[in-house]
Amino acid sequence: MSHRLALAVALGLSLLGCAKGETKPQHREASPERDRECKDPALPKAYFYPAENRTEYKPDDPFKDGCVLLVPDHLFCCPAGK
Repeated sequence: MSHRLALAVALGLSLLGCAKGETKPQHREASPERDRECKDPALPKAYFYPAENRTEYKPDDPFKDGCVLLVPDHLFCCPAGK
C-alpha cells in the first residue's frame, strides 16, 4: 500500500509542476537564427539574457561574458566559445 501512496504523491507533484505553465528563462539562451545580426567578427554569437528589471542580469551576466547589447530586447552579441 505504501508504494501506491508514494506513486500517487509523485504523480501529483509532477502534475503540479506542469500546471505552472511556461516559465521565464533562468539563464542565457542562444539565438542562432539571430547570429547574422552580430556584425562584429569578435562577437559572432547572439544570446538572450533574462533580467528582472532590464538592468540587473542574473545569474548570467552578459557584461562579464564580454557581450555587447545589440538591441534593447536583451539580445547580446557575444564572443564565440563563452
